[in-house]
Amino acid sequence: GYRGQPLSLIHGANQLPDSEIPVRDVAKAKSLLAEAGFSNGLKIVDSISDAVIPDQGHTQWAASLKDAGIDLSLQASPFNQWVSKAFIQGQMEAMSTGLFSFIPPDVQMSVKWESTGAYNSSHYKNPAWDAALQKARQELDLTKAQPLFQDLGRTILNDCPDIFLLENQQLVGKQGRLKNWVFQDGWWSVANMRADGAWLD
Repeated sequence: GYRGQPLSLIHGANQLPDSEIPVRDVAKAKSLLAEAGFSNGLKIVDSISDAVIPDQGHTQWAASLKDAGIDLSLQASPFNQWVSKAFIQGQMEAMSTGLFSFIPPDVQMSVKWESTGAYNSSHYKNPAWDAALQKARQELDLTKAQPLFQDLGRTILNDCPDIFLLENQQLVGKQGRLKNWVFQDGWWSVANMRADGAWLD
């Protein structure tokens, strides 16, 4: 996989350069915890859906945090209760999940971090960021839009409403006769295999 960031690999030059993506630094993490008043460590409950398999990421995430003195315990609940607590009520200390990838970069950012975003599980609210997203949406010159989307991603990294772990690397094959079809990654991959603009040559 790849180190995660606000926009996916499918967004190409709209992503931030790899040099700006944080790397794992246990010593710095311990120092920051101490500065925040948690020199003896920190305990966090991570809310997850009972539909996921913890060993596909959550247990590794917890073990990695333990190296820095953060004791992360997993609390699973039925999917409908988890969605209500995480996305509607915001009743959790932490919540880890996958992030859907949508081809238009503005859609990717809107659903996750716009104040009214449908997938804004961190309940991030930043009016200035919302306005900057609208400006990026209105720029039709893709070359000029790229630094705008990069700035949006940079703000998300700095404000840290979410922590980006990794991006899976997948191989997807198709026949050469299939034109204008792009795979959108996501949990419900079949639903993302849109073919309304594709054709066979």
